[in-house]
Amino acid sequence: MAALRAWIGTVGAARSAAPDSFTASERGSRLAFASHIDSITLDMTDLDVVHNSAAGRFEAVVDGELCRADYRLQDGVMRIHHTEVPYRLEGRGIAGRIVAKALEYARENGLQVMPACAFVRAYMRKHRETQDLLAPGAVL
Repeated sequence: MAALRAWIGTVGAARSAAPDSFTASERGSRLAFASHIDSITLDMTDLDVVHNSAAGRFEAVVDGELCRADYRLQDGVMRIHHTEVPYRLEGRGIAGRIVAKALEYARENGLQVMPACAFVRAYMRKHRETQDLLAPGAVL
């Protein structure tokens, strides 16, 4: 929470040098967001991540919006090539939970992983326990 507040302060400070660049509604919405920041729920322990094998993705619906990690399987390698979380839902750990589920699936099914998405590469760099899943030639 403190990191999120610091980021908002940084953005606000950077933009305050040019206050005319905000419309009145942007200023109002930023103030409303900043004043209600404590009400944001960052707990994703109940996130229901589903494997949609027909679509080639792991997905979760949060606040009515689809969040996903897309992959392709070929020769025992899961190539995770895209993650997507709608902008208004970013910062809640949703993409990390979805990627964790995809990597868990890979492990349980004896698949290697080719992280073709920057988020997945960063996730695997941070979570060293997943690096044994890397396919030959994969670069983090």
